[in-house]
This record gives sequence, C-alpha cells and structure tokens, in this order.
Amino acid sequence: MLDFCKHCREQTLIIDQAEGSIVCHNCGEVEGIRIIDESSEWRNFAKESSSHGGDDPKRVGEANNNLLPDRGICTTISGVNDASLSRWNQRVMQGGQEKTLSRGFRSIEDLCNILSTGDVVKEEAQFLFKKVDDQKTLKGRGHNAIVSSCVFIACRKKSNPRSIREISMALNVEKREILKCYSSIKKILPLVHSNKSASEYAKRFASDLGLSEIEKKKSQIIAERAIEKGLVTGKSPLSVASAAVYIVAKLANKTKTYTEISNVSSMKEITIKSCYKSISSSIDNLLDEMPVGWSKDYLSAD
Repeated sequence: MLDFCKHCREQTLIIDQAEGSIVCHNCGEVEGIRIIDESSEWRNFAKESSSHGGDDPKRVGEANNNLLPDRGICTTISGVNDASLSRWNQRVMQGGQEKTLSRGFRSIEDLCNILSTGDVVKEEAQFLFKKVDDQKTLKGRGHNAIVSSCVFIACRKKSNPRSIREISMALNVEKREILKCYSSIKKILPLVHSNKSASEYAKRFASDLGLSEIEKKKSQIIAERAIEKGLVTGKSPLSVASAAVYIVAKLANKTKTYTEISNVSSMKEITIKSCYKSISSSIDNLLDEMPVGWSKDYLSAD
C-alpha cells in the first residue's frame, strides 16, 4: 500500500472506514476503493472494573443464556437437501425441553417489550417460567397463558405491576386462563408479593396522566392508607389506585375525568366511581397535610 499521495506527493493518506476507501487528507484524491476490513469481527465488551483486573470478554452473536440446558448454544444446518445431512441436523437440533424454554423466553421478551417493563422483570419472568417448566405441573395449559402469568407475577415481585387485563389484551389471552395458571403456580412455588401493589399502580397511573411528583406521592399515600384502614375491603388494587389518583387530581384542581383515568387503568368508570365514594368521605384520615393550593372543597363539586 502506498504511504504517500500520487497527486500531491504528501504523506497524508487516511483510510475511510465507513466508505472502505483510501483518501488523501491534503488534496482529496481517492487512492483506493473497496478496501477489505481485516480487523476482528467481534466487539469488545469491557466492564467498568476492567482497569482493576476485571475481564474483557469477546464474543460474536447473542449472549449465552444460563437458563437453557445448553446455555443457548446449538448448531442447525439450514437449506439441507442431502438426506444424511438432514438426519444429522435432526440430531443436533434442540430437544423438547430446550424448544419449550426458548419459545417461552422469546414470548416473555416480546410481552415485556409491549408492556415496557424492563429487563429486570423479563429476567425474573424467564427464571419463573423455567421453574414452572421443570415442575411439569402446568402441562396442558396454554403457552400464552403460562407466559402471561409468569410476567404478571414478575411485575408484582419487582414492584412494577401490570394488571391482568393489560397482559391479557397484549397477548389476546382470556383472563380466566391467566388466573388459573396463576393459582396453580402459587400452589407449587412460594410467591412473595408486595402488599403495596395499589400504591405502585397509583404511581404509574399518575405518571401516565402527567401529574407532578408531589401528586404521585400523595396518590400513593391515599391508596396505601385506604387499604390499611379497611376502607376498600374487597376492592381491586387497580380500582383503589384509580380512585386515589382521581381524588388527588380533584384536590389539586386538575381536570382529570373518569374516562381519562379509565383509559390508563383499564378499569370501568362505574368501578372507579364506587371506589371513589368509599375513599373520599374519609379523606381527612388519609392525608395529614395538603400542599398549597389544594382544597377539599373541590371534592364536593363531584
């Protein structure tokens, strides 16, 4: 390769990696095109601790999945026309369990992307799905129903709750099928849920409606205390959260209708109204103090 420009005779040649060409930085003369990149095909994934002796793995393709028996590493032969190669292809392909897990993990990832739950919920749901598959107690249940119940449980466990209605609509699964799988999983695996799910729902609904941070916090307080004081016994956490957000919006004199809250919570307006009536009459016991500009008089306008 030349180390100087044939046009201006200067040693100012540079390689344009994007275009795959050699160009003179001085006069702009193109000395070579379609240069083959001979560098490594992988990327370096350096950790923050690499300067302190940490590892610097190099890899091609997706990361290994420790939840799969073969860690997600398998070989398949595509476009097979030869009979002997076809037989070998069948031998090296994943077995039944690996196929079930791979399919379940992909479905969980797709559902978590639709619900915007994040990687923490996705990993927890995949771990739970593997446990359920190892137990073999949900054999015969619909695949999407099992996936939905695992994501529902993972969301609650990681304090990022999603309603069964949201999940059922995302995967087009009947709610009763998800509830059946959920009940079966509770029997075979010890599940620990946060008792503040209504509070977490209230925070998310308030955020979706564009309420301020103080309004989100007050919505959580009302939802949590309403449950603690037994004002909403038998009510769904979604209903409690929706009513709490509606109350805060009215106290702050924000124009949020039952319809708007129903759209973000997937709860019927009449259900929200019923829960609102149960809570609003005891608002003095639910809020110790209110921010400047808030007034209980706005509640009486409903």
